[in-house]
Amino acid sequence: MPRRTLLAAIAILPFVLLVLHGLAITPLAWSEAELTSVQPGAGRQYVAPLGTTWMSRHQVGESPALVFENGVALPCPNLAPEAIAEFGGGGYMLADGQVYLSAADHSDPRSNGRRYTLRWPTPPPGSIPIWFAAAALLAGAGALTLARDHRLAIRQWLANPSLGWCLAIVLVPFILHRAWPLLQVPLPGWQHDTRTYYVLVQDLFAGRWPHFEQRPPGYPLLLAAILASTRSLIAMEWVQTLMAGVAAVVIVLGAYRLHRPSAPWVAIAMAAASTSYWPLRHDMSILSESPYASAIWLAFGFLSWALGSRSRLLFALSSASLALVIFMRPAGVFLFVPFALTVIYLWHSGRSLGQTLAFAIPFPALMLILSFYNWSVAGVFNVTGWGEANIAAATFIYWEPDPSYPPEINERIATIRRAVGATDEEIRLLQTSWSPTVVVPIYLKSFNLVALEQALEIGGSYAAARPWLRRISLDSIGKHRDLYGKFVAEMAYLYYIDNLRWRQDYVYDVNARAMLLLTKDGRAELAHDPLETELAGYFDPSSRLRLLPADPCARGGAGAIEPTVLRRIHRALQRTRDQLFSRAIFAATFVLALLVAGWQLLRSRGRHDLAFVALMLGLSVIGSGLVVCLVEYAGHRYSYPTEFAVYVVTALGPWLVRARA
Repeated sequence: MPRRTLLAAIAILPFVLLVLHGLAITPLAWSEAELTSVQPGAGRQYVAPLGTTWMSRHQVGESPALVFENGVALPCPNLAPEAIAEFGGGGYMLADGQVYLSAADHSDPRSNGRRYTLRWPTPPPGSIPIWFAAAALLAGAGALTLARDHRLAIRQWLANPSLGWCLAIVLVPFILHRAWPLLQVPLPGWQHDTRTYYVLVQDLFAGRWPHFEQRPPGYPLLLAAILASTRSLIAMEWVQTLMAGVAAVVIVLGAYRLHRPSAPWVAIAMAAASTSYWPLRHDMSILSESPYASAIWLAFGFLSWALGSRSRLLFALSSASLALVIFMRPAGVFLFVPFALTVIYLWHSGRSLGQTLAFAIPFPALMLILSFYNWSVAGVFNVTGWGEANIAAATFIYWEPDPSYPPEINERIATIRRAVGATDEEIRLLQTSWSPTVVVPIYLKSFNLVALEQALEIGGSYAAARPWLRRISLDSIGKHRDLYGKFVAEMAYLYYIDNLRWRQDYVYDVNARAMLLLTKDGRAELAHDPLETELAGYFDPSSRLRLLPADPCARGGAGAIEPTVLRRIHRALQRTRDQLFSRAIFAATFVLALLVAGWQLLRSRGRHDLAFVALMLGLSVIGSGLVVCLVEYAGHRYSYPTEFAVYVVTALGPWLVRARA
C-alpha cells in the first residue's frame, strides 16, 4: 500500500473510533463517577447533574451506562423520566446532561445512606464537540486524499459499476437496520385491520370459501400459509422482511440491466427507502402493507429488468406482480393506468409480439380470476367492493338527513353524526382554516369505526348498504364541495410532502408491543377480544427477547429495551438516514426529474426505456396518492409503499438529462 494512501487511512481512523465510542457501539474505555448534588424531582424521581450530555438518550438511545446502589446495579435502566417519577423502583436514565433516578425501595437517595455511582464509556476530555470536529476535519482530509489518488479508478467504477457493489449498497444497510428488530425484539404488531384479515384465515382453516370482495385474497392466503406451517407470527415477520429485501434487490438489478451507470445511485435510493421507519414498522406488523409495498417494488424492478434484457419471463413476472399488488390491497387499482401505458409502450417501441403478450396477459387474467371468484361467492363481479365504504368514511363528518331519503336512513345518518361527534365550531374551522394542524384532526373524526359499522349495517348487509353509501356520500360532496375539496387538498399535502419529512424511532413500537404482549395489563386488554387472543396465541412470549419484561420496568416504556450493540447500530443508521433523506426537498427533485423524463420521452418519440420507467414510477406516486387522497386519510401506511419511487426517480434524474434512448 502506498505511503500516502496509508497515511490517509490513518487520518480517517480516529474519527471512526470516536464515532463508535460516542455511539457506544464499541466503547474504547469505561470509567466510574460518583453521583453527587442529588436533587428531588417529580414524584419518586431524583436528579443528579453530570455537567455533560455524554451518553444522553438523545445521543445513543438506550445508553449502556449503569447506575449502582451500594455496588448493586439498579434494575430498570433507560426508563423514561416520567415513568421514573410515577413508578420509581430503581429506574434511571441519562438525558439532558443529568441522571434521572429513583432508589430501588423508593427511599430518598439523599438520606438513605447509600452510595450511588455511574459506570459509562469514558467521555473525551474537555469539550466533546471539539474532539468530534477535529476528528471529522482530519477524516475529511484523508478521504479527499484517497479520492484524489484513486480518481481514475473511481471514474471507471462509476461508469461501469460492479453488480456486487451495487447490491452491497442496498443490502448492507437493509440487513443492519433489520438485525435488531428481527433478532432481539421480534414483537409483532397489529391494528384493527389485522382482525379483518384473520377472520378470512379462520374461514380458510375451517374449510369455508372466504369472501374476498372487501379484503382481497393475497394477504389472508399468505398469513394462513405461514401460520399453518409454522404457527408463528415471528415467522411472518421474517417472510415479510425477506420479501422486502428481495424486492429492493430486484429494483437494483433492473436498474443495473437497463442502465448500468445509474445502478449505484438507484441502490442508494432503495437503501434510503427501505431503511425508513415505516417499511420497518410494517415488515414487523401483521398487516398487508409490507407485501403490498414489496409487490409494487417487484413490479417495477421486473419491468426495468425486462426492458433491459427483453426477457419474456421477466415481462410476465412484472405483469403478475402488478396483479399481486391488488391481491394484497385494493388501493393498488391505480396500477391499471401504468399497466395500460406499458402495453402501449411495448407495442409502440417495437418489442416483439411475444414480449408484449407476456406482459399484457397475466395481469388482466389474474384480475378476471379474482372477479369471477367474487361473483361466484359474493355476487360482486369486481376485484374489490370496498370503494363505497372508503368514500363514506371520508365524508361522514358532513353527512346530513335529506327529505328524499326514507326515515330509517335519516335515523341512521343521525346516529352516524353522533358517533363522529363533530361540533358546529369544528365545522366552522373546516370552512375558514387551511392550517393542517387545525383541520386534519377534525377530518380524522370522520374515520370512526363505530360510525362505519353503523353505515355498513344499512339494509342489513354490506351488499344492501353499498348503493346507499354511494348515494349519501355523493350527495354530501355535492352539498359541501368546499369541505371535500379542502379534504383532498390537505390529504395531498400530507401524502406528497409532509410524510417525506417524518422521523420516528422504532423503539416506541417496541415499547407499545412489549406492553401489550408481555405485561399483565396488556394481556388483560387482549383478553377482551377472543379474536385477538387467538391471534396473539401465535406469538410465543417465552421467545428469547432482549427486553426487561418485568412489569415494573415494562410499564415505563423505554425501560423494556436492553442497550445492545445491534440496537445502537440500528439507531445510528436510522438517524443518519433520516438526516439525509427525511426532507421535503425530495418532492421537488422528484417533480423536476419527472419533467425531464417526460421531455426525453417526447424527444425520443416514445422510445426511451429509462425515461419511460421513470415516468411510470412517477405515475405510481401520483396515482396511488390520488386514490388515497380522494377517499382516505393520507397516513404514512398509505404513502410509504410508493415513496421509494420519489428517491429512485430523483436518482435517475441526472442520467435522464444525457442518457440515449
